[in-house]
Amino acid sequence: MKMIPIKNYEDYLIDRDSSIYSIKRKIYLKLHLDKRYYRITLCKNGKMKSFLLHKLLATHFIPNPENKPFINHIDGKKLNSNLVLNT
Repeated sequence: MKMIPIKNYEDYLIDRDSSIYSIKRKIYLKLHLDKRYYRITLCKNGKMKSFLLHKLLATHFIPNPENKPFINHIDGKKLNSNLVLNT
């Protein structure tokens, strides 16, 4: 699967299968379950920031020409990546 740089966090790569790779550390990062969603923590300039995985996936892999503001899980299962953008 092709990995692409995460916007504003170019030391990390993401693919459609939810894998996130740290270029500096040369490892795949572990996802953390936070309530109902997977999160990932990235570091830039010594500052840590947590992201919802489904938002990263939608931002990087689902075209949004209509600027739809919401990301929904197609089948209602919050732990997979079956995503669609909605109004």
